[in-house]
Amino acid sequence: MNLFIWMLAGAAIGFLTFRFLAWNDTRGTLPAVLIGAAGGMLGGKLVAPMFTAVPLVPADFQLAATIYAIVIAIVALLIADQVSKRFEV
Repeated sequence: MNLFIWMLAGAAIGFLTFRFLAWNDTRGTLPAVLIGAAGGMLGGKLVAPMFTAVPLVPADFQLAATIYAIVIAIVALLIADQVSKRFEV
């Protein structure tokens, strides 16, 4: 369930950055949402356990892991935008 929440948060961030900040403008909405979802999954699954305590029950919801997922999704979208601008991909 947490994985779904992290991916949903990342996808929402991807949509918002595409719509309001015009990041990933040349590729479209779907790649921005997919990059955001992948960043959210990466942040929640790999980065959050390095900096937060692991829950006793793995199914428990953690707000800190969701915040890490959102931050990593933003970083992934920023990197994708910069790569797109630099290499015109």
